[in-house]
Amino acid sequence: MSYKIIMELGWIDFTSDDGEIIKNVINSLEDGDIDLRDALGVGVIRDRFANYFFPGTTTLQSSAKYFFLVPYVFQKLEKKKFKHIREYKNELKTLEKEQCNKLLENREINKNGNYNRTIIGSRAIKNKNNERWINNTPSNIYWGGLKAFGILKKDDLSINEYLTLIMKKWNDEETIKNVINKKEEGICDDDNADLIDKTSLWDMLPESINDSIDGREDMEVNNKLSLDLTYEEAYFLKNKIIESKPDSLLAWMLLNKENVEILNSTEGIKTLSFDDLINEKIYIFLPERLKELCLLAKKFSDFFYIIEIRYNMIYSEFENNETVQKWNSVKKDAKKYALTVDIDKIFKALELENTRLKDFLNKCKKIIENMNEEELDNQNELKDLDTCIINREKDNKTISHAKLSKTVKGAKWIGLDKLTYRMNSGKNIVHDILKGLENSNE
Repeated sequence: MSYKIIMELGWIDFTSDDGEIIKNVINSLEDGDIDLRDALGVGVIRDRFANYFFPGTTTLQSSAKYFFLVPYVFQKLEKKKFKHIREYKNELKTLEKEQCNKLLENREINKNGNYNRTIIGSRAIKNKNNERWINNTPSNIYWGGLKAFGILKKDDLSINEYLTLIMKKWNDEETIKNVINKKEEGICDDDNADLIDKTSLWDMLPESINDSIDGREDMEVNNKLSLDLTYEEAYFLKNKIIESKPDSLLAWMLLNKENVEILNSTEGIKTLSFDDLINEKIYIFLPERLKELCLLAKKFSDFFYIIEIRYNMIYSEFENNETVQKWNSVKKDAKKYALTVDIDKIFKALELENTRLKDFLNKCKKIIENMNEEELDNQNELKDLDTCIINREKDNKTISHAKLSKTVKGAKWIGLDKLTYRMNSGKNIVHDILKGLENSNE
């Protein structure tokens, strides 16, 4: 089954999992949380950079431990026999809620009186009168990463397809018998071989280690479940990332703990920003390809921040103090940012083909390049840039869906801040892994 979601660009087909995730994200957004990179169609650049730097991650990922907790839930689910996929989905929901409860029972409070870690689903669990489970579940959030890092061996399976495979395993007994017979005769079809072993799709730690940390059998009785990685988990996940994505920034950070000063402190990693990667103390250690991409990404982030601010200036009818302050802080560097960004080089490096987007960005770049400091301080002189932004959103979203067609006087800031390319998610994973490696008894 696939979902057909109507977008301004036309009909787009997604797998059932993709459709569910997209619908959930759309439903969870509030008006003030829109991503204006998508409003202007620039999200594709952000995501392409992010996939080079931090593959397998999403902005919703909060802890590396879920790369183990999610497979453990699925491995437990594989022991269940149901006749309909909806029953597997209901059981998946039940198991994830049980796991969330166990995490909540054992979470620690820091010295400031706050909980140390974000537990996915904790708000829903605490609301005793709400029987609904969350939309963005751990399995949805981490499924892509499990495939990217090779923890789930078949990287073309959606969650629905995986559940269907389990259902077939239990319900098509005659097929299983035939597959077993063929395997014994040495003529087993590779496509059906996975039906024999219900754990064959997962590349995980040895069973003895899994079971000791709230694995497939001990979820109800183990009282030590937490979001901290054991040494074995940290070592395993580090190697999976390095083996599967050796050229990523994520792998580089895991491999260069001893070389880069800021990575020597596990807690110091939490303060690392994307801009820090351009700092000479880090930049010199980067391989050439990552150097090039990080520099291009940094320059694009600086440049697009100008457009983000102007978008918000227009939407608030130039009467939001926060937005005005942001513009005043960046306008002195606006021309420098426009001169140093190379849009054509970025599109080539990212292997992107989007003429309209490239033309829009180059037009904004040219307008800013041709302005002097006095003109950048004059609202009337910025009309060409603002008109370019307005027309781009209408072109990308259609007039009826463009927010700039319905401006709001004094409106609050829309969207996020400067592009960080999933830096927070990536460094959280690195932090968790390195902290787990410190748990070695050696």
